[in-house]
Amino acid sequence: MYAVERWTLPDSQAGYFTSALLLGQAAFNLFFGLLSDRKGHKLVLELSVLSATAAVGLALLAPDPAWFYLVFALTGGSIAGYILSGVSIAFEFSPAEVRPTYIGLNNTINGVASIAAPLAGALIAGALGYPWLFAVTVVIGVLGFALMRWWVREPRELLGGG
Repeated sequence: MYAVERWTLPDSQAGYFTSALLLGQAAFNLFFGLLSDRKGHKLVLELSVLSATAAVGLALLAPDPAWFYLVFALTGGSIAGYILSGVSIAFEFSPAEVRPTYIGLNNTINGVASIAAPLAGALIAGALGYPWLFAVTVVIGVLGFALMRWWVREPRELLGGG
């Protein structure tokens, strides 16, 4: 929507951006699958946050609509990492006897965030515009990455598997 409005692009451009998203998702799925097997899901989630943050930063600073192909490819990469490791990391954190509880909490917390974030984003975009939304999102992404990187320990190390 933002790119279409900013550069008055034809509606058909959405199909090309969607293709970039799907290609990014497919490529990152292959990469993140190998990486998660070798280094763990925490690293994949960190890279997913960085990919999403970079996508939003590029959307904010893009001098030309062609940059949005990369924005959408990075967004696809972020989605791929989240789908792959966002659920799987609960298996690494939890001992078998409490695993259903960890998985339930993981899904519940993610579900609440999946409802709240778009609503908050809509409020920010409506009140302040897309550039402010993108700027706030970049700040949240950097903070989220920092928390994940330096506050969350690698689960394979915690459980003696890494």
